Amino acid sequence: MQEKLDQLRAEALDAVKAAGSKEALEELRVGYLGRKGEITALSKQIKNVPPENRREFGQAVNELKNNVAKAIENRLGDLKKGRFDAIEEIERIDVTLPGLNPPRGHLHPLTQIQSELEDIFSSMGFSILDGPELETDENNFEKTKYSGRPSRPRHAGTPSGPKTETCFEPTPLRFRFVVWPK
Repeated sequence: MQEKLDQLRAEALDAVKAAGSKEALEELRVGYLGRKGEITALSKQIKNVPPENRREFGQAVNELKNNVAKAIENRLGDLKKGRFDAIEEIERIDVTLPGLNPPRGHLHPLTQIQSELEDIFSSMGFSILDGPELETDENNFEKTKYSGRPSRPRHAGTPSGPKTETCFEPTPLRFRFVVWPK
């Protein structure tokens, strides 16, 4: 009986060392330690052994079962470690490199719509003019020949230096474009 146990131990340990995947190890575990496994069958035969040899035989079977279970567990750990080592080699991360900057914010919805409209009108051949929101009194009224307009504010013309006012119409912008074309 001892020879059969030694042969089964050598066979099981060699099979565990040769196993190359988690599935193969599971098959070996079921084949040796499962309900219908070879070592389990030996455990069931303890009752057929003479009473004076049962203790030694039972201890030998339990030792065999523990050795095979430990070998399967160790091999599974080695396979996992090998898989992680392979992944580590493939996906090595250099922590000294600068990180990626995430995109910050977005344009205001009105600005997005303005950009889309400018693209549409530009594609149709229109020129997009952009000028200052504050305009000098000269560009706003004097050069446009509308100095006597009733829309001219009453405070325009106070002697405080070059007066800047809100641009009331696109007329000063057209004047700038005609005089200084791009």
